[in-house]
Amino acid sequence: AKLQPPPPPVVAAEAEFAGGGLARAEEAPEVRANREAEERWAEARQLAQEAKHRLRGLEAVTHGGLAGEFRALASLLDTCVLHAVDQFSYSICFFRNATQDTD
Repeated sequence: AKLQPPPPPVVAAEAEFAGGGLARAEEAPEVRANREAEERWAEARQLAQEAKHRLRGLEAVTHGGLAGEFRALASLLDTCVLHAVDQFSYSICFFRNATQDTD
């Protein structure tokens, strides 16, 4: 069996906060700093993902292969179509991305 690293030590304030015992104002400074850094990282990652999709969309609608009557497809940039079938939900955003979710 592969050995797993031990879990990080739990700071008393973190354990109590997780259980609802302490308010955020009473968090240990290192716990608060870690939580805030993780929140900022998640937000930055989301913004970067959105910018990446937007850039790909702009590159696609300005591509030379999108010529003639196909140029009209460029107007679908930032247009998303949602569709549900049974327990599946589909989202297709033209020139960006497509996703499938399960209910």
